[in-house]
Amino acid sequence: MGADQFATTATGSTADQAFHTATEQARWEYGNGGYTGTIAEKGSYTIIDTTPRTFDEAVAYADQLLSKSDPRIDDKWGPAGAVPYYAPTTAPTQRTVSFRCRVSADTVDGGNPAETWRARDAVHAAAATYAKKGETVASVTTGEKPIAVKTRVSDAASKGAKRTTYWVRPANGAGGSSQHPTMAAARAALKTQLAAAAQRGINLELEITAVTTRDDGSALASGRVVVEHADWDVEAVLSTSTFGVGAQPTGWVFFGWASS
Repeated sequence: MGADQFATTATGSTADQAFHTATEQARWEYGNGGYTGTIAEKGSYTIIDTTPRTFDEAVAYADQLLSKSDPRIDDKWGPAGAVPYYAPTTAPTQRTVSFRCRVSADTVDGGNPAETWRARDAVHAAAATYAKKGETVASVTTGEKPIAVKTRVSDAASKGAKRTTYWVRPANGAGGSSQHPTMAAARAALKTQLAAAAQRGINLELEITAVTTRDDGSALASGRVVVEHADWDVEAVLSTSTFGVGAQPTGWVFFGWASS
């Protein structure tokens, strides 16, 4: 049994109404057999917050929590996350800010801040610091590559006695191979296999290769490149939406992991 991410929306001023609609719709589409990887597997929800957001902002916020594996919604057997969305009473106003963002390796999932999708959350968080009261980040755009990258290169030899292992294997790479402690043993095995092939009247081409490691099988030397940080040029659109006093949600976004 596995698990799948899901995110779905449903209209309703209360979370109970929207949750009932969303689960019933999913069970109608996917059945009641279980393990659908959808909200149909959920029997409850937890409201993450009730901050007024537009539909797009609420969906983006849910996606952000999913990408961060937020513990409140990271259990396939636990409740779904829930955030409301609202209809603005006036058209949103937007402004664009441009800035340079340094993303460090320790702030990204996977450790490489030079990869766009890994730097996304850090760049989005940086964009949020430019937002004034009432503004949210509507979108963030970066280049395909960072404008500068700082790397650290290292290499070192290991210590200890060496051993060489000899392999007899088909020259075309197909089929099995055998391992031997000495070249003499490998040559003897090669001759035995060739003789057997000749007796059976089949074509066979073998080769002997050697691999040298430390006695414990570890490498003789190793090296690595680590990206310590990457600088990105960022353009962010900040949006202001006006919601009426006492406004009720138009609907809800439900999201999380479900058994599949």
